[in-house]
Amino acid sequence: QPTQPTPSTPEISKGGIVVENLKPNKAGNAILEIGERDMDAAIKAAEVKKDGSKRITVSLNSKEDIQQYTITIPLDSAAKEKADIVLETAIGSVTLLNHVIKELATDRNSKIDLIISIADKNLLNKEIQQLVGDRPIVDVKLLQNHKKTNATAKVSINYDPNEQEWADSV
Repeated sequence: QPTQPTPSTPEISKGGIVVENLKPNKAGNAILEIGERDMDAAIKAAEVKKDGSKRITVSLNSKEDIQQYTITIPLDSAAKEKADIVLETAIGSVTLLNHVIKELATDRNSKIDLIISIADKNLLNKEIQQLVGDRPIVDVKLLQNHKKTNATAKVSINYDPNEQEWADSV
């Protein structure tokens, strides 16, 4: 996995940070580091909710097929400003609530690497592969100092149920 971020210019809006035309490397990985200035600007621009908190959405958009997103996010400002962080990708979204961010923000320079990728179904045993079928499998990792954390995150997968699943849910 390359260590250099995928070149792109983030745009700041009152809803957060938008990165358009993100380019994957040859392995299908898009790598991006959100700078502290961009995060600070997004937090300042964010609307304050009734409870006094803010939500910063980092939207990563691409016209290309990306198999994995690796995003480095600074935590200090979000921890201090009572902000949640939502990462939105074509694969799915990951939400880190502020209490989790505060736990991970151990010092002024704290950052995390959030990785969301399409998992390889071939690594599953045949029985599980049959149960999964055509449904997506997503792998989410949250790293701090290149080590996995036990932090809690909310994950939403972009998935449309097939006709049988719709019928079974009624």
